[in-house]
Amino acid sequence: MNGGFVCQGGKILFLILCAAWLASHTAAQAAEEEEAPTVYWPYLYVEPLCVTEDGRLSGIAIAIQDMLFPRIKGVRNRRIYAPPARCAVLAEGNITLCVTGLLKKSGRAQRYLYSDIPALLLPPVEITALKGRLSAMAQNGAISLEKLLQHPDLSLGVNKFFSYGEKVDDLLSRYKDRARIVSAYSPEFSKQVLRMLKAGRIDYTLLGASEAKRAAEELGLAQDFESFTLAEGLSFDPGYIACTRNELGKEVIRRVNALLWNMTQTHSYLELFSPWIPAQSWEAFQHEYKAAMFGRPDEPAAASSP
Repeated sequence: MNGGFVCQGGKILFLILCAAWLASHTAAQAAEEEEAPTVYWPYLYVEPLCVTEDGRLSGIAIAIQDMLFPRIKGVRNRRIYAPPARCAVLAEGNITLCVTGLLKKSGRAQRYLYSDIPALLLPPVEITALKGRLSAMAQNGAISLEKLLQHPDLSLGVNKFFSYGEKVDDLLSRYKDRARIVSAYSPEFSKQVLRMLKAGRIDYTLLGASEAKRAAEELGLAQDFESFTLAEGLSFDPGYIACTRNELGKEVIRRVNALLWNMTQTHSYLELFSPWIPAQSWEAFQHEYKAAMFGRPDEPAAASSP
């Protein structure tokens, strides 16, 4: 009886000691996290970078961040909702931003440091219109965006905060004062422009293939629209991780470079893209993925901890 009591008492003491250690360890860890500098990771409700499903974020950028965050030690990683214009303002302040999937554009290098290799490849946008609206202009499923921009009676709906890649951005810039371009924005831009198409407020828009299909299905209008590839022969655009050009941003980019070097070589990383790339484009995507991720400079020194 006494032996059992002593044994039971020993177990209780052991559990108390364990609980005390766990509490102190948790408190110390929390204190360490509070002292760690914060890195903010902006996101947009734009497929395939980020979408909302049942109140949670998903998409390529979110999946990549989920892989990176546990490996970037010594900082607190926080996601924030911020459009590119807001990011530009924040990046000039005292906080450190790291953007996932940023396209390289002139002027951005003044405020951002880019990863050595892309973190992702963005699928080309497609032209989406009401069925039959642009069919006469299509050849083998493709339409020239430049010809559409030159057409005096056709209006284009674009996301004013979004980059469509270097070639498309250049076209839009050259025709901004001559073409009928309607700038719009909402947290659910794809649904907004499909509603505008349905109401006849615009004639066509630019969306990713999976984005247009998903938005149309959610609106119950899957049979109302059709998409065309761009005759300009656009390819997948490389999107980089870009951090604010300061000391913390420089350190995070150093670690990200080492992590991406290994992560992008894995099959699991490549598979992050499969839900967002049309099946007919998957082979071409893999070819461009290898060219973008494997053709790179000398391997950097591994660095996943401070």
